Amino acid sequence: MKGLILKDFYAMRQQLRIYFIILAFWLFLAFQDNNASFFGGVTAFFSVMIPVSAIAYDEQAHWDKYALTMPVSRTQMVVSKYLLTILCIFVCGVLSFATSCIISKNVSESVITTLMFMSIGLFFASIIFPAIFKLGVEKGRMVLIGIAVLPTLLLTAVSKLDFPKPDPALVERAFYLAPAVAAVVLILSILLSVHIYKNKEF
Repeated sequence: MKGLILKDFYAMRQQLRIYFIILAFWLFLAFQDNNASFFGGVTAFFSVMIPVSAIAYDEQAHWDKYALTMPVSRTQMVVSKYLLTILCIFVCGVLSFATSCIISKNVSESVITTLMFMSIGLFFASIIFPAIFKLGVEKGRMVLIGIAVLPTLLLTAVSKLDFPKPDPALVERAFYLAPAVAAVVLILSILLSVHIYKNKEF
């Protein structure tokens, strides 16, 4: 399992450098605007794009056909992508938390926002991975764009309507519950992806 994750990092060395440069740019903007929230959203998006790019490399190189000749099970191959995602989300979460603490100087608020963005990353991964294993990377990326754009459009539409604002205490509880819900959804996603991959022909 460790070897599969290291293989992804070695294969993506050049791509990771580009991602780090882009993240550094958004980090600079966060400090310039004195606003860490948007940077948190960017880190959530990139934490999912990195493993998606790793799967894209595998698809281009026909890695799956070669890997199946090795003593590695299909379940291990699927789980390794999820572990890579969790690792990326954790690293991006630490970066987002540190940025939020420096800018807002409010640790409790930073914890809440970081947990929320990490949960969003897990939700994204949980939705897109089964789609990728079933449909391929290109169609899976379209699903990722769709799930990123749709909530934004819905929030914009709702904001224009005169709905009463939710209770702040209720919103805070929802933020704390989000990681647990995301974890449950992630487990279900892993089971679904393993089922899809086991029945996939190469």
